[in-house]
Amino acid sequence: MDGKCKNISRRNFIKTAGVAGIGSALGGLSSLTQARGSSLPSEPEHGTVPTRPFGKTGVNVSILSLGGELSASDLLVFRQAFKMGITYWDTADSYGGGKNEKAIGSGPFKLKKFKGGEYIWMVKNEDYWGEKPYVDEVVFKSFGGQDALNLALKKGEVEFIGYNGASPLSVEDFKKTKNVDVAVSPGIELVWIAFNLHKKTAIQDKVVRQAIMYGVNRDRIIKMVYLGYAKPADSFIYPELPEHNPNLPQYDYNPDVAKKMLNDAGYVDKDGDGIRNDPKTGQDIVLEFLVPSDWPQEVKMAKLIREQVKDIGIEVKMKVVDLDTYYEFIYTPTDDKFDLSISAEEPGPNGSWIWEFVRSFEGGGKGWNQSYYNNPKFDEFLESYLTETDSAKRKEFAYKLQEIIAEDLPCALLVRPDLIGPYRTDKLEGHVETMGGFSNWINSWSYFKIKPKE
Repeated sequence: MDGKCKNISRRNFIKTAGVAGIGSALGGLSSLTQARGSSLPSEPEHGTVPTRPFGKTGVNVSILSLGGELSASDLLVFRQAFKMGITYWDTADSYGGGKNEKAIGSGPFKLKKFKGGEYIWMVKNEDYWGEKPYVDEVVFKSFGGQDALNLALKKGEVEFIGYNGASPLSVEDFKKTKNVDVAVSPGIELVWIAFNLHKKTAIQDKVVRQAIMYGVNRDRIIKMVYLGYAKPADSFIYPELPEHNPNLPQYDYNPDVAKKMLNDAGYVDKDGDGIRNDPKTGQDIVLEFLVPSDWPQEVKMAKLIREQVKDIGIEVKMKVVDLDTYYEFIYTPTDDKFDLSISAEEPGPNGSWIWEFVRSFEGGGKGWNQSYYNNPKFDEFLESYLTETDSAKRKEFAYKLQEIIAEDLPCALLVRPDLIGPYRTDKLEGHVETMGGFSNWINSWSYFKIKPKE
């Protein structure tokens, strides 16, 4: 692949138009929707950069046929199908090539039919060695957008909205719909700011990064962007997990603290234009904020952050680009195409891989590290954390990793959105809820445990 690594993260295909469904002994094919999805991760090759990591893609994805490159929604549904026992790819490089078009599967379900961009139809594998699922068929289906998906649930054409769920705007409407309930689960997605430490701007000063975070009002972001359906985040490790460090600096919203920090460090407004000047260059501190146009919530978030940090004397200019351009820029910070950027991923409960996003370039982080963060001591702790088998010692290393990142702030965690999962209540029962809701890359159990209501 021209010496480049295809960096495929777990938060791939977020907000795609893919949906999934279950057909049962009740007759007919009813569907379980999946509106957003994620791909399998691949290990970065040392010294390489990604061609393009598949991130969240927006609702109106390009649907391609089986004979060509797989579309985002195709890959989304195959990701869940992979968890359920079928294999479509021969290797990690088979996205768009090397496809196993005669896949059947050896898990609880096997593939019956696939129509690119439309659906994957799976049936119970009667020869499966383990416990059999209750339903006879599962249909992973693609819709053209969130509105069509929501309507299908209300009409009973699908059974639930799975991966990444529905918009907060739709909650009250679903609650008023007969035979529909809404499960609100802790999300698996984390959203953060990535600071470009390669570009020679005031961002290279840790004081500026910390001041920016004191100038960001997360509570307002949660209220305005997520309508309250999110929680503040402070680490790549979720707070309910034993390795989460509860003693991390929180950078609670305090613009007065931010202003004092900047003043004390010499970042003052010398020309009276309302923007602080960099004491090294004398120039106004004006920062480019990279965000993809395909992510409407994050665009809104970035606009709020722009307004908030203006109050502490830092000007932010939005750099809204298409998704391909976004990935080209964010995973090559040495090209200096941004100063700070919105980023997001889904670490999951065993998310040791997420630390690759802050591993030093020289230590193998090239192709993952969005900030050009280089800290050899951090790399040493990361290696110890990844190789340690004693849980108590591993926890100590995890605490240290979190402390270093929270102090250095190459990236700053912002929020953890809730998973809003509408589902039908009239035909099926037995949904299994975990972090991330009924259906996601860490939870396939709903497909095995759901059964017709008695």
